[in-house]
Amino acid sequence: MREIKFKAYIPSVKKACFKGKGLSLREISKLGEGYFYDDVVWVEYTGLLDKNGEEGYHKNICKDKNGNLLQVEWISTDAIFVLLFVIGGSFTGASMPMRYLEECEIIGNIYENPDWRLNNVYQEA
Repeated sequence: MREIKFKAYIPSVKKACFKGKGLSLREISKLGEGYFYDDVVWVEYTGLLDKNGEEGYHKNICKDKNGNLLQVEWISTDAIFVLLFVIGGSFTGASMPMRYLEECEIIGNIYENPDWRLNNVYQEA
């Protein structure tokens, strides 16, 4: 079973509330009201690490050994995280299973790097 933990981002100021490793649900419950803002976005840990040992989170952007960019996405209809290929700021429709993250390097996320937001961001129905 994977560890359940989260990171929080405040998109309006383009920064993480909690840098480094994520917080467990127990740690989040101890934070108090001061850390909860209307525009906080919580991202969930995938349970996997990249090739450098960096924790993988929803909305991370990573690069594979061929220089391809991929974005970590949650597919709720299948209840899985996947890596979606990105070319020219759009999803290609191709994906890889999350275990491929171990061969990639996480280079950022869409919250701290808003210029990486995609033209056709994956939206669930």
